[in-house]
Formats: sequence, C-alpha cells, structure tokens
Amino acid sequence: MKTLKTALVASIPSTIFALAIAIALSGAKAVDGTERLWEIAIAMEIGVAMAPWPGLAVLASFRGWPAAYNIQLPPPRQETRIVAITAVVTGLVVLAYAFLAIAGAQLALRVIVATIALGLAVAAASRLAMKFHRARRYRPILRRAIENFTPQYILYMGRRDGGAYQIKQWLPQILAITSRVIVVVRDPEAAKNLATSISSEIPIISCRENKDLDDVMPSSVRAVFYVNSVTNNANMVSYRNVKHIYLGHGDSDKEISAHPAHKMYDAIFVAGQAAIDRYATENVHLDPGQTQIVGRPQLERVDVPESRSAPQTVLYAPTWSGYNQATSLSSLSIAVPFIADLLARGITVLFRPHPFSYFSSKDQDNIAEIDDLLADKKLRHLGSEDTASMELLDLFNASDALVTDVSSVLVDYLASHKPAAVLLPVHCRATSGRNSDIGTKFPSVQYAYLPTSPDSESWHLFLGPDPMRSTRDEATAYYLGGTSPDAFREAVLSLPASST
Repeated sequence: MKTLKTALVASIPSTIFALAIAIALSGAKAVDGTERLWEIAIAMEIGVAMAPWPGLAVLASFRGWPAAYNIQLPPPRQETRIVAITAVVTGLVVLAYAFLAIAGAQLALRVIVATIALGLAVAAASRLAMKFHRARRYRPILRRAIENFTPQYILYMGRRDGGAYQIKQWLPQILAITSRVIVVVRDPEAAKNLATSISSEIPIISCRENKDLDDVMPSSVRAVFYVNSVTNNANMVSYRNVKHIYLGHGDSDKEISAHPAHKMYDAIFVAGQAAIDRYATENVHLDPGQTQIVGRPQLERVDVPESRSAPQTVLYAPTWSGYNQATSLSSLSIAVPFIADLLARGITVLFRPHPFSYFSSKDQDNIAEIDDLLADKKLRHLGSEDTASMELLDLFNASDALVTDVSSVLVDYLASHKPAAVLLPVHCRATSGRNSDIGTKFPSVQYAYLPTSPDSESWHLFLGPDPMRSTRDEATAYYLGGTSPDAFREAVLSLPASST
C-alpha cells in the first residue's frame, strides 16, 4: 500500500537521528557491564519512541476509505488529532528524559521515563495498525453502497486535477436523462476538487488503482462516458460488458478532436458532420456507424441577436499553450496590441483565459499583462478574475463578438451567429480565405476573421461591416448539428443494457 511505504520512508531519517541522540544521552557514566546493558536498553527505548512519529503522522492522515463523496459510507475515523496529542506528550516525556540524563539521575528513574515514552509510541502505532486492518474491509462496503445506488451511467475523468470544466459540460445533459449517474476519477485530489466545484450531489468516487475500478462497475451500469482523451481511459475501456462512449469537451480543429485512440470506444458522439469529416481527413478510419451526431445541447440557451451592429462588447477567450508544437495555438503572447486597440475604440472587453493557462508561468505573465491593461481603463471591462466564476455561455450572451484561437470556443460561438476573429500564432499564420493553407489545416477558421495586426483589413472588417455573416450562418449546422437536447437524449436512451 502506497501510504504504508510513504510512512516507512518518512521514518528513516528520524530513526537515525533519534538513535544517535539517545545513545549520546545514554550515559557514558556506565561503570559495570550490567549497567552498561541497561544504558543501551534505555537508548533503544528512547530511539524507538522518537523514531516513528513522522511515519505515524502519514498513517494518521490515511482516510481509511477511498476518496468518495455523496454516497452512503460509514464516516472514516479521524486519527490525526489523537496522534498529534500523543506525539506532543511523547516529546515532553523524551525531553524530561534528556534533562534527567544530563543531570545524572538514577538509572531506575530514567528506565521508567523511557518506558513511558516507548509505551505512548507503541499505543499510537497499535491504534493506527487497527485502522489499517479495518480499511481492508472498505472495498466490499463501497461496492455494496454503489450497487444500492444502482448507477446507470458513469462519467469518467482521468485527469489528476479533476477537469471540472469538462465534466460540467456534460453532467447536466446526462442528469436531465437520469439521476443514476456517478463520476469516477483516478486521483483523490481530483475527487476532492470536483466535490467542491460541482453543485450536484452525485456520487464521486476515486479509483486510484486499476483493480479499484471493479468496485464501480455493478450490473446496473449501461455505459461509460469520456469527456477527454487521457491515457488511463484505456483502463476503463477494458470492461467490455458496457458501452464506452467518447463525448469530448467541445468540437475543434485541434489534433485531439480526431485522435486515432478514439477508435477504442464503442461510439463517438459528435456535434455535427464537421467532426465526422475531420476523422476522414486525418486518416482515422472508424467503423461504420461508430460516430453519431447528437448536436451540441449545451448551447441551447445561447442567444441569437435579432439585429446586428458594430460590436460594443468583445469577449477575448484564448486557448491554453498546449502540450506540443501542434497544439501550441494560444494567442496570449500576441494579444496585447489587439486588446489595446479595442480599448482605444471604447469597446468593452471581457477576458476569459483557458483554465489550463494557469499551469504555465509564461501564460500567467501574459494574463497578468492583459488584466493590468483592462484595470487601467475605467469602463465595464471584466478581467480574468471577474470571469473565472462565470459560465462561458453567459459571456457568449453578454458579448457582441469574439476574439479567440483555434479551439472549441470558436466553434461553439457559431451558435450565436455573431462575428469571431482568430489570432493565429506566428508559426501557423497564412493568408485568410476559404481556400488558404491555414483553412485546410484548420477548417473552422474559414468562418472567422484572421487579423495579423490591429491595422489589418481583416480586423476592421471584424469590427465593422462583417461581410462573413452569411458564410458563418451556413457553417452553424455543419459544425454544431443543432442545440436541442433531444438527439443526445435519444442516443443515450438507445444504448443497450449491461451484458452481465
């Protein structure tokens, strides 16, 4: 068990230190062989009493259960406070022994004090050993609790941070069909993060080890949904008695939207025909019928303006910097001149960076620079902190136009029929137009303006006459397939029951 190994490692330095101190205090005053043996025994007692506390602190923090929220489980016993008090008392006893040893106190008195210190350490260790023994029974208890809940669907998340924004895209859509849903994650911290960021009271279970997945797969489960492509998705896909459905977290021209690994899923629910064509373009050969168009039900409440005029409020929603050159599509490092131009025109700016941008120090610096720019202007601008707790769709509705990158935000914004501009990084810029090289690589940018500077014609068209209106309107159905939840609901309910 990882917790036990960590505890043992934590105790090694303290063991060496404690024995060294104890031997130093043990009385170089021994006169005969018998007394010398007693002094050595006392040194060992003090060493053993002092050594294990770092490890015991690790054991005390062990929950005794997997990280599980919103499901009926007996509450884990909290040992941290009791162990902390015992550690303090033991420390005081050892300190008393040190004073007695320095003062040359009688051997018998020092033996008594050392024995008390050892007894306290043994008592704490025994208590935690019982906790570990009880923890061996958690798996059948957890399994029964999940079986009693009778989940029909599992929403799987393999990211260590929990990927709350990705879960939130699909959870309401699934809950609208049934409340018998559980979220399965692979890290205790991910479970904790989701429990605090998702308002719904659905069960959230952490399965750190692959074998723990057995406990969350009762016969009532019909399907497992996946909202991103991470390596450990394959661990869950190996359970072949249920259907495995890839949902993703938005349609875009990023390489992950047409990844060969998607072939391992039984079905891929896509928004529109554009996603199906993308797989073919990228030479990802799927089985006939493996893809199913379900639309983009998350966008049902996106407002479509009755009339159009020059933008007064612009949303800037850049993507993150990616994990390789192919996914390095963020415009954060080149956005300042464009934001400054918007401010100079008296346009209100809403700034919403990608959540993953905060994992990069360079992106954080760029975010801070843009926030400073917005803070200097006494208008109605919203910086990154202001928009962090806002729903992206609310920002869609509050804006008249979008500045973004190659991402799902660009595609989702098509539902509003409002203009969008894409700020391409220097390494992938090309001439704008439906037949340009960049339009072949990233087809969705054919329906957006591609300014290279605030002085470019494309930027002025974006903020002015907007000649791409009709072209953009035609693309909406191709990319999004519709925003009604009916197609998704029908696709989910048509999934067969478990084969076990």
